Amino acid sequence: MLAWACVAAALAEVRQQPMNESATFAQCLGAQKERTGRPYMSELRFAQLQKSRSGDDFLMRVRRALALINKTAPVLSLSDNIMHWFYEQRDHQNAPPTDRLAVRWATDYFTAVSAYEKQTHS
Repeated sequence: MLAWACVAAALAEVRQQPMNESATFAQCLGAQKERTGRPYMSELRFAQLQKSRSGDDFLMRVRRALALINKTAPVLSLSDNIMHWFYEQRDHQNAPPTDRLAVRWATDYFTAVSAYEKQTHS
């Protein structure tokens, strides 16, 4: 029940879908801000989000993440990620690393960051 409450609270924050319909929640966090050229969510905050220890802490960090990306998020990806996080917290952490949410998020986040960092270093 707590997982569904968290999904509802997070989705209540979302105001629009990203232009790129295939974008994931983590990709949105790693996307480049136009004015600063930096990701919407810093690596430190991203790591803190991944290391959330309780449902309340996780929801607080998800809501903060949504504020950072101007409340623009893919609702299906966000919902799936929240449910996956709660699933893993209920002693289902024995999944192969590639199936873990933290690995999926890191892959998506750092792929988004590297896409524009390569352009600035070229």
